[in-house]
Amino acid sequence: MPQGYTINHIITMKKAFILIFFSFIFSLLIAQDKGRTVITLNGEWEFEQTKTAFPPAKFTRKIPVPGLIHLAVPRIEQYDKFFQRPTNSAEMQEQYNFLNMDYTPMYNWYRRKINIDKNLSSQQFL
Repeated sequence: MPQGYTINHIITMKKAFILIFFSFIFSLLIAQDKGRTVITLNGEWEFEQTKTAFPPAKFTRKIPVPGLIHLAVPRIEQYDKFFQRPTNSAEMQEQYNFLNMDYTPMYNWYRRKINIDKNLSSQQFL
């Protein structure tokens, strides 16, 4: 028995391993569902930010999905406030405290058109 481990630790680790193993097997079985069609939404999306909770009239940016808003082209207006590189000085780290930042909260809007195959038109979508 390895040093520093008790019988209870080893039994707990074995139970955790068995749980992880069966969870993995179960997830593989679920993933093989043959009656389901998956349409990926990954790719380039239109993106915009607004100050109000209403969609924008026009989308002027592009963004990869999955991805974060710092990847939007052209950059978001408050990019430098959120994504500047911190320096090693204590003065800069104190200035960069997120809770003390002066910024305007924005709503993020994403839009993309997708094509659905005619064979799938009679199916329900989630």
